[in-house]
Amino acid sequence: MSSLLQFVALACLITRIAGLCGSAPAALKKYHALDPFDSPLHFKVLNGKVADSHIFPFTASVQSRGKYSICTASIIGSRYILTAAHCYYNSIRTVLSQGITEAFAKQKFLEAVNVGYGAVDSLKGKFSDIEAILLPPGSTIDKYEDIMILKLKDEIKFDSNARPVCLSADIKPKVGQELIITGYGNHSTGANTYEKMEQYVIDTIPVVTQSECDEERKNAFCAGGIEKGTMRGDSGGPMYTPYKGHFYQLGVVAAGDTKTVLVDGKEYRDDRALYTQVGNFCDFIKDATGGDVECRKLD
Repeated sequence: MSSLLQFVALACLITRIAGLCGSAPAALKKYHALDPFDSPLHFKVLNGKVADSHIFPFTASVQSRGKYSICTASIIGSRYILTAAHCYYNSIRTVLSQGITEAFAKQKFLEAVNVGYGAVDSLKGKFSDIEAILLPPGSTIDKYEDIMILKLKDEIKFDSNARPVCLSADIKPKVGQELIITGYGNHSTGANTYEKMEQYVIDTIPVVTQSECDEERKNAFCAGGIEKGTMRGDSGGPMYTPYKGHFYQLGVVAAGDTKTVLVDGKEYRDDRALYTQVGNFCDFIKDATGGDVECRKLD
């Protein structure tokens, strides 16, 4: 093949992949009103409903092989999954305290978990082993940015059930903005009652001021409210917004605290959580994936 033809073929491939990212027609039907370029229409919040179909094909799970989901994640490339670093560090913390080396603990982690994708149910769909754990430079178990990329051994074949979410540093979360979350964590059935789900749950959560979270982090933002938040198992999960018909991931579920509050004598769940701001890590994502995954520049 001539150099010109090779260049044209590569350009077509890049264009095709770029156009694919963030495409979720069924989800867009429900959430199009959150897109600033959409015409104003009435929007109904789902209030943490279990998905009845796989409308967010970017959603993935980090799981104990065939048993249960331990963290939520997102597809960002054909061999790359985005999640939270604490999903890894918290898993190996106990064994490290027993004098085991981190290299050995990492190997055991890779043997114990895999990634599921392509279905609402985390135990269905397709699965891949993890080849490598990619963390921002300088990460240690005691000090790290709460973001992590998992490189898969097998390539994801993109279709309507599995495709990458878009990334960009040009869309920033704003206080008051409603963002969409999907997660395989516990599903609230009351103020103090929860149900472990293997189907991901969808909700919209408002961005709030940093002071409303229990702690502040340079590369994270705060979101949540009464009956609006994330729970155990949602860690690492993606927070999206639609933009010009495509979904972009703005956050990764990092840390939070769920409290019970009384409103007019009735108990409610109040959750304010930190979300790692993905757009702040575009350079890390590009470098870690060898340029296979890049944040998009928007007009």
